[in-house]
Amino acid sequence: GGDEDDRRMEGDGKGKETDGIERNSVIAHSSEKGYTQIITSGGRFILPIIERVEYLDLTPRSIDVTVDDVVTVEGVIIAVDATGQIAISQNIKVLEDTVCLLLTRNHDDIDYVVTRTLEGHVRGVCSGLTIQEIASDRDKVTRVLVDTAVPELLKMGIDVLSFNIIDVKGVEAVNELGNKVAIEKED
Repeated sequence: GGDEDDRRMEGDGKGKETDGIERNSVIAHSSEKGYTQIITSGGRFILPIIERVEYLDLTPRSIDVTVDDVVTVEGVIIAVDATGQIAISQNIKVLEDTVCLLLTRNHDDIDYVVTRTLEGHVRGVCSGLTIQEIASDRDKVTRVLVDTAVPELLKMGIDVLSFNIIDVKGVEAVNELGNKVAIEKED
């Protein structure tokens, strides 16, 4: 009810939890006229029925990305496991657009969109590389992935705080096959 909303809006605006809302949350208030105001700290009086308050959690969180059946330039099929840290952007100009896009979505919805976007970038980047390039320089592959994915995610109001490739499956099989071919050629 109204008392609960008033209590949630109290706090010192520095990021600690106060009655169920963290200080690193954003409060979006809107009226029937379509006006939206973003409140990142402190509070504001809300007129019940005429205005509504919704919360957007800015807390960073982890996502895991697994992409199976990635076909490299040579036609080798690999699987890539990666992990990252994401957060809703706290840049006020980006946040205004983000509120329109993500305010009514829950964590799972947002994580799904981010994961699918990153999966597409992993598939796209790795499909343009050889297995040796992927296996020998994961840091370079990660940098290319971040460079291509970050601008797209930022358009959605998502900051990628970190992103790392954990494992590339299928590389070992290719290396073993390559070693067998090399041994057979020597004989």
